[in-house]
This record gives sequence, structure tokens and C-alpha cells, in this order.
Amino acid sequence: MEGRILREKPSLLFIGMPCAGKTTIGREVSKLLGYDFIDFDAVIERRFGMPVGQIFEKMGERYFRRLERELALEYSFRGGLVLSPGGGFVENGFCPEVLSRRALVVHIIRTPDKKSFETRPLLRKEGAYDALKARRWPLYLKYRDFELLNEGSIIEGAENAARIYWENVR
Repeated sequence: MEGRILREKPSLLFIGMPCAGKTTIGREVSKLLGYDFIDFDAVIERRFGMPVGQIFEKMGERYFRRLERELALEYSFRGGLVLSPGGGFVENGFCPEVLSRRALVVHIIRTPDKKSFETRPLLRKEGAYDALKARRWPLYLKYRDFELLNEGSIIEGAENAARIYWENVR
């Protein structure tokens, strides 16, 4: 999909592993673009009244993915958003398929900080990150339009994401 030109104020959709910087860069790039920022986990927590970790523990991952699917459908009808879903978003093929119709999909890549795994339900067990990466990486490659290496500052990452967006939207 690289080089795909989008029209009609498409959204910017970030995909990538947990701890890659989707939310952090998304929040900053939304300011640069002047678009609303949608953090899927935060919306789910607000609507459900419970932290994502508790949803996973009490209701299970399958239930959480259903909530993500509902959000994907809801936001698929709007353009001009910066969207930051969870890292497993790509495992439900419906989600990236429906959103990529009206979005430029940027795969954020970053070497993870293992300390941040403590707050991530699916990463707490030893070797969990590597197992998730092996399972999800082909899907990130499948759905992305571009990749963004996030090894610098937050501002640098946001500026690079904004540049990718403006170079590919007419």
C-alpha cells in the first residue's frame, strides 16, 4: 500500500506493538494536524468504567477485542482523526480493514522498555512480548502504509508522523 494517496481528510491510524509510542506520538501529532485524538483504551475505560487491565482480568481478552471492534466501526465513518488502538488491534482483521479505508496506517516501531510491561496485562509473563511480536508482526506488515521508527524524542516522532501524513494526503 505504500504510496497510496488518500483524499477527503482521512484519519491517521497508528498500529504497533505495546509500548511502541502509539498513544504518546498520537497525542502530539494530533496537535500538529489539528485533529481530535482517540486513544481506544482510554475511550473503552471511560465507557466501561474500568481500567483495561481489569477488563482483561474480569471479562477476558475476547470481550475487550469486541469493544475495540465496536470503536473501529464507530470511527470508520469519520475522517480527520488520529487513532491509537491497542497493539492487538490488528489481530481482529475487521478492525484494521474497516479503518484503513479512511485512514493512512502508520506502523510505529520502537525497542521496548521492559519496565513498562508491568502495566500491560498481556506482557507480564516472561517471553510474552516476543510471542506477541511473532504473532502480530506479519499483521503489522500487512496493514501498514508506512513505518515510523520511534527511537528519538516524542516531538521528533510526531513531526515525522505529520510529515508522512501530509506527503500522502491531497
